[in-house]
Amino acid sequence: MVVRKRLLVLANAVRNHREEGRCIAGREVVDDPGGPRLGGWVRPVSTHGDGELWCTERRYPDGRWVGVMDVADVALAGPVGDPCQPENWTLAGPDGWTDPGRGDRPPADGLVETPPGLWLQPGGPTDRVSHAHLTAHPPGQSLYVVRPEAARLSLSSEDGPGHPRRKRRCQFSYNGVDYDLPLTDPAATGRFERRFPAPGRPALVVPLPASRTLLCVSLARAFNGYHYKLVATVFEDPRWDRPRRTLGSLLSAIRTTLWGRSSPSSGSTG
Repeated sequence: MVVRKRLLVLANAVRNHREEGRCIAGREVVDDPGGPRLGGWVRPVSTHGDGELWCTERRYPDGRWVGVMDVADVALAGPVGDPCQPENWTLAGPDGWTDPGRGDRPPADGLVETPPGLWLQPGGPTDRVSHAHLTAHPPGQSLYVVRPEAARLSLSSEDGPGHPRRKRRCQFSYNGVDYDLPLTDPAATGRFERRFPAPGRPALVVPLPASRTLLCVSLARAFNGYHYKLVATVFEDPRWDRPRRTLGSLLSAIRTTLWGRSSPSSGSTG
């Protein structure tokens, strides 16, 4: 049976360094008598590859791309039942997304989450967690939006077969722990593509103002025995600091911030 859920989209990230494959995820928008509120995370996945969504699986009927900060309805076939990524639901089909149009948005108060740590394994590195540890200690969720204590982007290049290999990282501190994770948000690095340093040159470092930055951090599927952590979305806007703002009032400002999220050519960013 097809289930329809309404999501506030918070990630539209590149999968496996391939632009055509994306990971889309968001918080469910729940209708309460007092108005809409943010519920749990939902990550629609496909039945091919590693579950990435192809171009035809992440757009509205009018051809627009599903983008970060959209409120969108999605048709789902059912939960996948993956204990390491409990938010995963199977997309019902290539035409699963619809735009509900203008309406009330939930307040932004509940957007920032405060886990004690980001899937830390005792004695292990901070950028990954072993599959054995994760299966023994299933996470309550594999996605969070957190406010870092300090953050910066680090963009560098190294020699590779045929052409330089570009590395995009987000380095940040959270609850006193330092993280250095791959950055898969195409909008956050898109404006710097022409400024990538050549192989052998120092990395381009872009500081992010801690008081105005939020990060969507995700735990990926298992690869060579590990689940790697990554930064799926970088949000930067001073309006996040103003309490009791509705997401509707934030939308236009977010789309005109440093990352240029309104550009349709970027896949509406993620």
